[in-house]
Amino acid sequence: MVNVRLLVVGAAAMSMVWLGPAFTASAAERPAADRLNLVQAPPIYKVIPAPEGFGTVAVFESNLTRNGKPFGTFTGTTLRTDVTPGDPAGERRLRTFVFDLPKGQIVAIGTGLYATPQSEVPELVKPTTIAIVGGTGDYLGARGQVTSTRKSDGSFLQQITILK
Repeated sequence: MVNVRLLVVGAAAMSMVWLGPAFTASAAERPAADRLNLVQAPPIYKVIPAPEGFGTVAVFESNLTRNGKPFGTFTGTTLRTDVTPGDPAGERRLRTFVFDLPKGQIVAIGTGLYATPQSEVPELVKPTTIAIVGGTGDYLGARGQVTSTRKSDGSFLQQITILK
């Protein structure tokens, strides 16, 4: 089981290297973007623990709404990547999100800092932004970012920005 988890961590790290170097653009240089603000209902959450916490995987799913109306589903995983337990700043987790929307899928990956142990429903320390790495259907070749903000009722605001 540990070998599988190490393989997953290694594959995730290699995929981040493959995505290429990051760059910073001024507001004037940034391309136009489409924005979707979706509300993710509190997730159904299943944890697959690992010895000593490192490598613990959580799988979750939830319904999405846009302007109060159903707008697809959300599935995701987190993988605890912190090798030093007990950090007062929180736990770092690799996050993989799939938004299954009426006109295709949007896929995003990145890390987030969580205040709660992975055995509990996630509580982000602060809003966290991860990269959109692709999509299907109308979102084929999508790139951009997703910012997740946990709300007091356990739902999440998912702000999706797709570059044109």
